[in-house]
Amino acid sequence: MKKLIKKILFHYNYRIGRIQEGIISGFDLFHDLQVLVKIKNPVCFDIGANKGQTIEKFRSAFTNPTIYSFEPSTKTFEALSQNCSYPNVHLFNIALGEEDSEKVFYNYENDELSSLLELEISDENYFKDTKVSRTETVTVKTLDTFAKENTIQKIDILKVDTQGYDLNVLKGAKNLLQSGMVTCVFLELNFITIYHGQGDPYDVSHYLKQFNIHLVDYYEKVRVRSRRSLSWCSALYCRREPGEQVTTPK
Repeated sequence: MKKLIKKILFHYNYRIGRIQEGIISGFDLFHDLQVLVKIKNPVCFDIGANKGQTIEKFRSAFTNPTIYSFEPSTKTFEALSQNCSYPNVHLFNIALGEEDSEKVFYNYENDELSSLLELEISDENYFKDTKVSRTETVTVKTLDTFAKENTIQKIDILKVDTQGYDLNVLKGAKNLLQSGMVTCVFLELNFITIYHGQGDPYDVSHYLKQFNIHLVDYYEKVRVRSRRSLSWCSALYCRREPGEQVTTPK
């Protein structure tokens, strides 16, 4: 019966996988975060919150998380505030980046594409025809500055989804990363050029590795227009503990 069910699901492009408690699955991102973080009340940073999708996932995965959530778009922040008025969820209408400054923010017709970067006009960019609905000037802070101003002692989970600007955000968190205050990082990696000046996924991995934060796995992989190669995905990284060794499951 199990083989028949698997065969039917395979026909419709679904897969069945076993998730073992306490073991990295490699395909369920929030299960793997639970395994890595190991506490019920983590401090979570949600950078690029949009309307609060990741906040809901944090609240489902953990019993009592403290969440700091950032969304620079004024209009989208209004929706975020309406959707996520919860205890221990702190909302900030600012952007995070490599330096403290003010920058132009591009609000696109599809608000999930809105960014501090402009869309690249190239044939491989699936979103190249998406129009800017409006621009606005937003406050940008580094994560190091924000943590100092708000006396942040640790970040168990750092989520960054800033539409191509993720490496800039990580560079603004250099002191936090260097001090070992960040345990897990997950973000979106673009393997095709979507934004002008976007961070390279290999540079992201190299940057985190110097702080002893290593790749766990890729999740939510997407290929567009029948491409053989990966277009974008979520990537999970975690700080390697002292003396941690790579072992082969029995």
